[in-house]
Amino acid sequence: MDYTVEDPVTGLERPFIIANEPTQSSDDELEPGTGFYYDGDTKIIYGGCTGRVELLESGYARKCPYPDSPDRDGCLQDIASEYRIYKILGSHPRLLRVIYFDPHVGLTMEYVPNGNLKRYLRKNEATITDEQRRQWVQDALESVDLLHTHDVIHSDLKAENFLVDAQLRLRITDFSGSSTPDRVGTAVESARHFLPRKWEDPPTIATDLFALGSTIYEIVTGVQPYAALHDEEVERLYAQKKFPATDHLMFHSLMQACWNISIDSANDLKTMFDVSIQ
Repeated sequence: MDYTVEDPVTGLERPFIIANEPTQSSDDELEPGTGFYYDGDTKIIYGGCTGRVELLESGYARKCPYPDSPDRDGCLQDIASEYRIYKILGSHPRLLRVIYFDPHVGLTMEYVPNGNLKRYLRKNEATITDEQRRQWVQDALESVDLLHTHDVIHSDLKAENFLVDAQLRLRITDFSGSSTPDRVGTAVESARHFLPRKWEDPPTIATDLFALGSTIYEIVTGVQPYAALHDEEVERLYAQKKFPATDHLMFHSLMQACWNISIDSANDLKTMFDVSIQ
């Protein structure tokens, strides 16, 4: 079947040619821990709730449903929502560049070779400088402020949803479950990034800011808050407003402001950041 897609630059319909995924050869073999795996001849970068991200022969990355997904249409709808959010946000250094969107196949974007921040932190913990961590915190604040300025609630902020580009700067990703004024998204934060509330309550700026506090903690320490505890224990502590000790850490005040919701916006956090590094 021949498809047409909307060109993200011109807005015009154009033919869409699906690039072939690379086949594995001796030259393509990857070292353990790179994060890639193969499904047949398809190289998989990442798998999540909505679908998986494939590395194409063209060098781009494509987000698409799992081949055997029982809810392929629902996954494609979430990916279509992600594309609409990219259009709302426009071009920005903290975002991936959209290449193509095909409503029948998925969303093709630029490929960022260093993987997600969570994996990068674990793999390179011993060599990451304080200066680099400061830059990542600044990038994360800039990213969330960009979203909120455009009335987008990410709904699943965590280190895993930031990618590390070739210049070691962050790109915020995964808007398939995010919320906009005309759509309540399907995503919800993980336990260590979840502002205590009823599960059915819609996401808000406050829920994003709470999750951002836990993400800053990840950047500074290399691990998630209360990493040694089970989710249920973390939820109990959070409900009692008992958060990890941070007095000895960089950006202590930012984390506590997020967890205690004592600020109103990511822009407020940017101001706090600027003061803290003077």
